[in-house]
Amino acid sequence: MNDASGATEADPDRLADDEVVPFRVETRLSALERCDITVVGELDLATAPLLESEVLRALDGESIRQVAINLTETSFIDTTALNVFLAAAKLVEERNGSFKITGVRSHARKIFEITGLDRVLNVVPVSDLG
Repeated sequence: MNDASGATEADPDRLADDEVVPFRVETRLSALERCDITVVGELDLATAPLLESEVLRALDGESIRQVAINLTETSFIDTTALNVFLAAAKLVEERNGSFKITGVRSHARKIFEITGLDRVLNVVPVSDLG
């Protein structure tokens, strides 16, 4: 988008197309039964197992009952990632906890909508984060 000066304004719902971001998973555990996991880069067949391992590690103890996976910095997801989200949600649900996926950009939101998982999982688009 361009403003009156002709400068290009960043679209908060897109990462730069030419930006190559190395994959990483950042996990924060709190003393309040909460785990926040941020996924950076492409979440696909090659990297989804890394996220799955991180989720399982975070849920290894009995104390975690709230899990939020932040996709704000995720440039791509495929159906392999959806399987990880479903498995994680099930594990958290078995603890009577809450599971949500936040910062979902338009490209990922389409995958959730097409598969119907936006009605099964708590999916929060990036535009709803304020």
